[in-house]
Amino acid sequence: MGSSARLGLAVVKAQGGLIHINWNSRVTLPVYEEPWLTQSVSATVREATDDDALAAFLYFYEGALVRLILEKLQEFHRLTEEEHKRATKLGPRRPDSPVWAQFRHRGRELAESLHAVCSWVQEAVASAEEILDGVREEAGAIAASRFRRTPESDCGLERAIRLESELEEARLRFAAAMQEHAQQVHELALREEEFRTFRASAGSISIAQLHAMTPYEFEHATAVLARRDGYEVVRGKGGSHDLGADVIALTPDGRKIVFQCKHRQPGSRAVGSRVIQTLNGTARPVHNADIVVAVTNGSFSKPASSLAVEQGIYLMCGDQLERWATWGIPLLEVLGDPGEAGAEA
Repeated sequence: MGSSARLGLAVVKAQGGLIHINWNSRVTLPVYEEPWLTQSVSATVREATDDDALAAFLYFYEGALVRLILEKLQEFHRLTEEEHKRATKLGPRRPDSPVWAQFRHRGRELAESLHAVCSWVQEAVASAEEILDGVREEAGAIAASRFRRTPESDCGLERAIRLESELEEARLRFAAAMQEHAQQVHELALREEEFRTFRASAGSISIAQLHAMTPYEFEHATAVLARRDGYEVVRGKGGSHDLGADVIALTPDGRKIVFQCKHRQPGSRAVGSRVIQTLNGTARPVHNADIVVAVTNGSFSKPASSLAVEQGIYLMCGDQLERWATWGIPLLEVLGDPGEAGAEA
């Protein structure tokens, strides 16, 4: 660049490895308020070499790309943080619904998935900011030597480009997690609607209705629920000689279920271990039961619960009884795998 050249910032273009300076550029130096500053910048431009011009262009190009990548990372970070906060704040969805716990579980699963993405993008933002700071630190030393490096030299731009590639992968993971969550929540919402439709039908028996029954009516209700599940009821009520079997039902695959029914008035004492001892002594040895269930509208004592677990006897009360009687969830689904050694009270 000769001293007679018009003052102005050259537009630099790389052509086959050579530098072409367009002196017809419309880019001109600004007029600063301080005359000395204008003179100083003008003198620096006059003395600049082609290497200086290319170095300045490359510096600008690297910085612009790093800033663009940083902005992408920051935007994605804000999005993931918002979704993560929303997922972690998911509260009970209608506590009276039998699927509300599943809604909570899906929310926790989404939060865990998004946490991993959030952690990565937070680190990526910090890395991109560090790279950009490194580029800025070289602003006072934009010389040709800045870019005279061996091909193996580390470059902040290359690290930023790698972050951008990883960003696309993170976006895919984020989108997949959100799509899976939306599908699961949609299916749960449909299931919830089915439950609510059933609760409004004649086949539903509320806990309040069970509380208002007599012991005989409670046994009858248990038999009705067994028939509703598609079981053949071979005994529908107990008596003084029932030997611990108030209701006996057969599943479609031929398994025998023996029910011992204990109705309790609200606030009365829990069903004790003696009932479980009696049931355990007759259900399998006398009645050849495959599945043994003690059911009450009240509760079971801790000794009764412990003994039931030891002997493989299912206890049904509280939420489990409501899921079966009120919401129409089949008995064996409520109890869990009948092949397990027992069930929790």
